[in-house]
Amino acid sequence: MINLGMRLGTIFKTNLHGDVRPGKRVDDGALLPSVRESVRFHHLDCESLGIVVLAGRSLGWIARILGAHDVQSYSVENLLGFTSSGTGDGQKITHLIVDLDQMGGIHNAVDDLRRIREQWPEIVVVLISSDFAADDYSCDRLAVCDVSLRRPVGMASLEFGLMEASEVNNPVWQARCAQRRLNMPAGSQMVSPAREVG
Repeated sequence: MINLGMRLGTIFKTNLHGDVRPGKRVDDGALLPSVRESVRFHHLDCESLGIVVLAGRSLGWIARILGAHDVQSYSVENLLGFTSSGTGDGQKITHLIVDLDQMGGIHNAVDDLRRIREQWPEIVVVLISSDFAADDYSCDRLAVCDVSLRRPVGMASLEFGLMEASEVNNPVWQARCAQRRLNMPAGSQMVSPAREVG
């Protein structure tokens, strides 16, 4: 097991294949009271967030915000080992927030993102990068994400992005995937657009 990150009182570990597993509990006082009191989402229903996976070492600030709302998060260094929609202890992952800059840009992450989107369309995917011209809350990038946010990300952008991704865009993506499955010939498998040939 490799120790990859800490979520406000819980150390999380992942094995070389990226399976996320909770480690031992540590003192919950790791979160400063000032963060708990001052950084709050105003409109987001945090209970709907479930389990959030943060891909990229620079997303600790999001882990602190989520922790202030009692949202459980896990950290992984890359998407290569993202092989399950669960945490190893039976909990379902509901959101994936990816720091594209840490992943080497969209070109290095696109195949893994498309694989994740096809295999687990119910997982809400939010991308963060300084390469984006602006925040994009539209459905234009549904093949790789539900929302993309330009770095630096403000608290309001993060909150609105999570709401839009969860409540609007991801249901659209799930409906598209379901429609594609209905239109497939019997016995065939869905192939990610990134892997289609010809």
